[in-house]
Amino acid sequence: MTDQERLDKNALCDRLIKVGIAGRSDVDAVEIAGTLTSTAMALERKDALACACAWYETLAKRVVLGELAILIDYNWANAISGERFGTQWQWEQRTLAREIFYLRRAVGHEKFAQAPNTFRCMCLNNVGSRLRVAGRVIEALDCWRRVLEVEPRFGMSLCNRALMLYSYAGALEDDGHRALFLWMAHREASAALAPTAIYTAARDEVTKLSTRKTKEWIESVLDVEGISKANPLVSEDVAASEEEREYRRWCLYNCLYINPLNDLGRYSVADGEPCFHSATLSQSRSKKISVPNSLRVLSRVLISESENGNLSGATTKVLG
Repeated sequence: MTDQERLDKNALCDRLIKVGIAGRSDVDAVEIAGTLTSTAMALERKDALACACAWYETLAKRVVLGELAILIDYNWANAISGERFGTQWQWEQRTLAREIFYLRRAVGHEKFAQAPNTFRCMCLNNVGSRLRVAGRVIEALDCWRRVLEVEPRFGMSLCNRALMLYSYAGALEDDGHRALFLWMAHREASAALAPTAIYTAARDEVTKLSTRKTKEWIESVLDVEGISKANPLVSEDVAASEEEREYRRWCLYNCLYINPLNDLGRYSVADGEPCFHSATLSQSRSKKISVPNSLRVLSRVLISESENGNLSGATTKVLG
């Protein structure tokens, strides 16, 4: 953001605060509050975000209905998030809990399915991002999966899944599982960096850069092409009867398999073992595989690293 752009945005914030929402229709009031929220977030202006939160409190008392109610909750969660600007992560975060509450209320609204696809993706992606910050990474992965069911090309969810699966891989002890998670992270990163990927904000470029570096690092340690040829997400169906196969499909759909592969998504590999050997890791276990600091862009996620930077045989820790 240039100095002039910052001046213009600050001036816009000041004008909107002066105008206010008193006497405005619901539609106009929601639009003014949303514009103030997005502009203040770009500037990290806590005074303007506090004003927006007060407006959302007022709008809540009006009992706004329909898609406007969804938009209020989405923007309200964003405005609340401003309270976390410049603060350190803590286990108890009432602000974060409120953000998750309003976002979940938005996606749980009866009219949510009728909202535009891009907006639905933004809502679900934000739920996942807040859950990630809260340390609930498995739920976050599932939220981003739901986004891709709505729009498979939604870039931020592809980036988020790539970065999280990469981090998850570091927490795994089994070489085969680790290789599969890294391969999956590479697949999501490739889709995120494709020309067809959809992004909604200029600030997404920062995440794209981290995703690109992650993809390149995975390619340096993993035989991506070799794993792809093995069709790794599919396991051989060894069920003895149709009834057992149906039961296994039910377990898969409801994420009931108690193994890490269950967290990749609804793939039959969770029902068995990866159909490739850990030799698909293109570097030997004795060779150092360092994790660049620039890739550690997600806080409160489990990654694995040894004292000398080896990916294998590492101890798990939580980033602060």
